[in-house]
This record gives sequence, structure tokens and C-alpha cells, in this order.
Amino acid sequence: MLVIALIPVVICVWIALQRKMSFLSGVQLACAGTAVSVLIILGSVYLATGKDIITALLDSMKLTLQQDPDFTRQLYIAIQSMTGGAADTAVTTQAALDVVYPYFQTSLTYYIPTVLAAYIPLGGLIFYLIPRAIAKKAGAQTASVPAFADFKLPPKFGRWSIAVLLVAWIGQLAGLRNFDFVLTIAFAFFGAIYFVLGMAFVEWWLKKHIKSGAGRAVIIIVIALIFWQFSIYIFIGIFEQLVKIRQRSQGK
Repeated sequence: MLVIALIPVVICVWIALQRKMSFLSGVQLACAGTAVSVLIILGSVYLATGKDIITALLDSMKLTLQQDPDFTRQLYIAIQSMTGGAADTAVTTQAALDVVYPYFQTSLTYYIPTVLAAYIPLGGLIFYLIPRAIAKKAGAQTASVPAFADFKLPPKFGRWSIAVLLVAWIGQLAGLRNFDFVLTIAFAFFGAIYFVLGMAFVEWWLKKHIKSGAGRAVIIIVIALIFWQFSIYIFIGIFEQLVKIRQRSQGK
């Protein structure tokens, strides 16, 4: 199934390289192929199980938990410890399952759409860059790739992405059905893109002060790890896209 799902990505990247499309156009085409591959995976799971991917995973997990009481109790104790609840060491399997299953149900319902939405832009970028690098090393002519510090998005991307996020947010506030998922997916998708743009901006700024590429990379990674929960690179990316500090700086 995974091999079949990758076929659209391979075709899109091959077209981008064959036509020597610009970096941005090539990545966009690769992202389109990645989106199709995600749809193929979701569709395959539904055809095989008759369920969406989240329900299928939860049902499989529930069966595993029911078949392994000791493991279920260990998860129960771990979850109670993480959430600050009191753990009953003599808990029954069903009581432990009543705590463990809802915990994973909530987590998977949030994280699976988030991961899939973020995978599309990040996967498309990686799927384009690696074959391009291999093709270039083999002697093929390829479109130039800008330095990471010069990475930028289309001019109107900021306005459109903010508009989509605002509509999703308003829909959630209004209590519209499934708009909580829409907001989660939209933020994950655009967040992944702005995360890369935010890192590119920090790389651009650090380049003015630190000559070592390895040193800059370490700083960028450390910042990401320290401020991960605050999504700092996402907000830096949004700010840069709207204000365009690098462009203004070059214009002076």
C-alpha cells in the first residue's frame, strides 16, 4: 500500500525535474503528489476496514489493550502519573481501560490529522529536494535552489493563509460542526510551512553574525527545542511573511 501511495509523489517529482521547474513550482507539485498519496492511504484503510483511519487504529488498540491486561494497567499508571491523578495499583482491567482508551482516543483524534496535514508540505519539500540532489550529482541539469536563508513564499500566501485560519477559527467559535478539525488541520498545514520560513529567517539573521554554518544549525535546533511548545518559528514565519523584513532590508 505504501509503495502504491508513493507513485503520485514519484510522478510529480519526475515531472518537476524533467521540466526543470522552478524551486517553488517543483515543491508545490511535489506537495500535490504528497497530498494524493495521503488520500490513497486514507482510502485504502477505509476500503480494507470500512472505517476511517482514526477509528481503525482505536479499534485495533482497544483489542490489544483488552488482550494484554498487564500492559493496560502499566499504561493506566503511566497516564495517571502524567496527568497528576491517583493511580490504584489494584485497578481492574476494565477500570484501567476506561482511563487508557479515552486518553488515546483524544490524543489520536488530534495528532493523526495534525501529522498528516503537516506531512503534506514537509514531505513534498523533502521528496523534491532529495531526488533533485541525486539528479544533480548524476550530472543532470536541475533548477537552482535558493540558499536556505533566502527561502520565501509567494507574496499573497500570507493573506490567504491567515484568511483560511480566521474562517476556521470563527467557525470553531460559532460551534459549527467539525470546524475544530478544520482549524487543527489548517493550523498544522500552514504551521509546517511557516515553521520552515521562520527557521529560514533566523538563519538569515544569524548569517550576519555567525560565519559557521554548523554553529548556526545548532542554534536553530536549540531554539526549536527550547521554544517548541510556543511554536516560535511558526509565529516568526508569519511575521516575516506579512512584514517582509528580509526584502525591506535588501531594498535599503
